[in-house]
Amino acid sequence: MSDITITGAGTGFDWDEIIRVSLDARRRQVIAPLENWREDWTSKQEHYGRLQDKIVELRSAVDSISTPDDMRAYRTDVGDESVLSVAAGGRMYPGTYGIEVNQLANAAVEISNNGFDSNDAVISEGADQEFSYIYGGSGDVLLTSREGFEIADETGTIVTLDDGETADFVYSYGGDMITVTLEGTQPGQEFSLQDLVDALNEDPEKPAGVTANAGEDAETGHWHLEIAGDVLLEGIEDAGDFDGGVLESWNEDRDGEIVTLRMNEDGVTLKQLVDSINNDSGNPGVSASILDDGSEAGSHFLRLRGQDSGARYGINVLTTPDGFGGFDSIIKAQNAQVRIDGHPSGEDHWIERESNLITDVIPGVSLTLRDTGSTTVTVNTDIEGVKENIRGFVDAYNKVKSFINQKTRFDEENNRAGEMQGDYAVRIADQILRSSITGVPPGFDHENDTYTLPAQVGIRAVGLSENPRDLGLLEIDENILDQALADDFHAVIALFSDDYRGITDGADFSYYQSSNMLTTPGSYDVRAEFGAGGELTGGWFKLSSEDESAWRPAELSESGNYLVGAAGHPEHALYVRPEHDGESEEQTGTVRLRQGITGSMSDELLRLTGEDGLFRTQDGAYTDIIDSIDRRIEDEERRLDQMRARLIEKYARAEQALNQMQGRMDWMQQMMQQGG
Repeated sequence: MSDITITGAGTGFDWDEIIRVSLDARRRQVIAPLENWREDWTSKQEHYGRLQDKIVELRSAVDSISTPDDMRAYRTDVGDESVLSVAAGGRMYPGTYGIEVNQLANAAVEISNNGFDSNDAVISEGADQEFSYIYGGSGDVLLTSREGFEIADETGTIVTLDDGETADFVYSYGGDMITVTLEGTQPGQEFSLQDLVDALNEDPEKPAGVTANAGEDAETGHWHLEIAGDVLLEGIEDAGDFDGGVLESWNEDRDGEIVTLRMNEDGVTLKQLVDSINNDSGNPGVSASILDDGSEAGSHFLRLRGQDSGARYGINVLTTPDGFGGFDSIIKAQNAQVRIDGHPSGEDHWIERESNLITDVIPGVSLTLRDTGSTTVTVNTDIEGVKENIRGFVDAYNKVKSFINQKTRFDEENNRAGEMQGDYAVRIADQILRSSITGVPPGFDHENDTYTLPAQVGIRAVGLSENPRDLGLLEIDENILDQALADDFHAVIALFSDDYRGITDGADFSYYQSSNMLTTPGSYDVRAEFGAGGELTGGWFKLSSEDESAWRPAELSESGNYLVGAAGHPEHALYVRPEHDGESEEQTGTVRLRQGITGSMSDELLRLTGEDGLFRTQDGAYTDIIDSIDRRIEDEERRLDQMRARLIEKYARAEQALNQMQGRMDWMQQMMQQGG
């Protein structure tokens, strides 16, 4: 607004006050009603947002129990909790399971043979010092000597030993070190690569599955030692001379990783090695630490621990700095071993897993192994757990229904309608809630299903009561619910959470599959047509609720054995297999695709709150209305500015005219006084 003022000093009139009163009157008449109207719509939009939040919470609650596996509840008991503990989840089968734990899964622990006087003891000095190890790996692998031997073929000499001299070939398998010794029996005895291969294969200590071979590198012509199996090639301790080539620790095709840390030639301490291992970006999962056993000298040892349990996660140290020494396997990497109800049979046969958490041997039960021994796990249906799921559904439902009642009721005491009374989207939401409780879920049938309505299992809506806010809220009759669960536990589960379960009414048709994205749940009539040889030639679908004119042609599957619902219709992607009775050219039947209360309610609520749902559309309409009111208020504010400018101009002229008139009157009065 303009900040020009009229003092009225000459006339005594308070023109600013006159203008203010005029503008305030205009504001009360025009702008104030618009602002009140905007406040009403803003309040509606806020309430709308709160209702959306409550419906999203309800949908989350029904989704959590929208399948039979979610809805069922079970109780588990363990005979000896020192052996194992259990956790339940998903589809389970009541019964008692005998469990024998033969061994627990372990992560590997290796400790150096040589100890050092302190953390800061120098363990490596000089060039070409390395610390390398390999971690993990599984399956058949091929290990070869790194450089190979410059020999014409596998019969070429790789080492010469005098009488009594030996050369040890060492490899690691399953954490155990295995040594094969070549021993000279006469002066200058030559051993070929094939001799070493034969010694490895004929070794009585050779593990099953380990095989040695000799192989030629096509590019270099060098010959290599090859070992197939889950092993590590350690090398040969030479007591004689090599005629070319070197056997070194090497790995070509293995899941595990060789990690090599090169030492600083100026000197590396024990602590620096530990830090290097732990901070190495290529560390595959090995933690290093220093173990101080408290002895007077040489008390500090390097300790390596794998971060994964299971037999394939062994740690094998390949090379160490000079004078460092080897390592002892304090804890061997191994799998957990169990039997379930005596399976598998045989003294050395076990179910093996890499972890002590086993989730896949008893359906729906997770076992956490604690110790070796035998115990039992008992699974029973948990009636109270199912009731708790139903109570959670009822509570979430009532929160939405109570909010709708509060915001749409007429307050007779204050003679005022609720903020959301008459709102189209709110009426739709209320209708969805009511129909989900009073209607039969899709695909259910009074004649063939034990329970088809919530009231049959004790879930009823409140009728007229002293408090209008309670109308339509759900109540649970615990006695009826208990009896329903006792009479048919699985029928109660099905009523709430059947998830596209297909059922046929006879032997002439069998349900095969459908799509929860494409197929509409409900009851379908099916008609199949057969050729003279009994082969399926065609068929039709319609919803059972549709009249006879609604029959739609079905498609035949590629195999020709199934009728398939065509795209664009409720039966889209519904597969049904007709079974020819051997005589009829045409057969009819009914297929019911059942969806329980929670699943069907979730689908309906998604229509409201989804990306293209009614609530999003309605919220956008509210925003458009509020924006429109804001524009009208802005227009009126501009008009007030214009009105104030006009009034200032008008009263400025009036002030000027009155001042001039007052001047003339003063002059005339002065003349009259002078003439007198």
